[in-house]
Amino acid sequence: MPPAYPTFVLATLILALIPGPNVTAVIGTSLAHGVGRGLLLASGASLALLVQIVVVIAGLAPLLASAAWLGEVLRWGGVAYLLYLAVKEWRAARPGSLVMPDAPRSARIFGRGMLIATVNPKTIAFLAAFLPQFVDASRPVLPQFLVLGATFLAVLFSIDASYALLSGRLRGVFSTPRAAFYRGRFAALCLVGTSAWLALSRR
Repeated sequence: MPPAYPTFVLATLILALIPGPNVTAVIGTSLAHGVGRGLLLASGASLALLVQIVVVIAGLAPLLASAAWLGEVLRWGGVAYLLYLAVKEWRAARPGSLVMPDAPRSARIFGRGMLIATVNPKTIAFLAAFLPQFVDASRPVLPQFLVLGATFLAVLFSIDASYALLSGRLRGVFSTPRAAFYRGRFAALCLVGTSAWLALSRR
């Protein structure tokens, strides 16, 4: 257990509470398609984050940083894809109808969460700078990294899941045809916000 573990948990919790692209996507998905889909998206994002944590622990972050052009291609591809999804959600929300478009398949929602977390160029650079600050070099390093990585992942997933549950409860408020229309439009705007987060992100 790293000596500064309590400080790390507090810092991670504060960071997780700051809304980012994962949060806006989880909120929009939960409002449009329910809590289950929101949790699936959060799970996909957590899997991508797990891979990034492993990359940092393995010391591969500098290698990936040298291929910045690839990260830019992925980022802008993700921005375009999210805008495409936003347009679909916007058009599907029709005034005077409670009928929402069929929820995307589970695998697609899960993959969407992975995509959003993967194409954010700040994540690996942040983890590579953040995690080592709480490691005591005089003790075995790998176990400390594993504890910190697992904790970071658990805290972020818990916050994302909380947003999904809250948004899912609010979904029931939009039970009239007009409210359902605005629910669909708001879900589309959340996707636009997610794409904006990624477009404005820099390493």
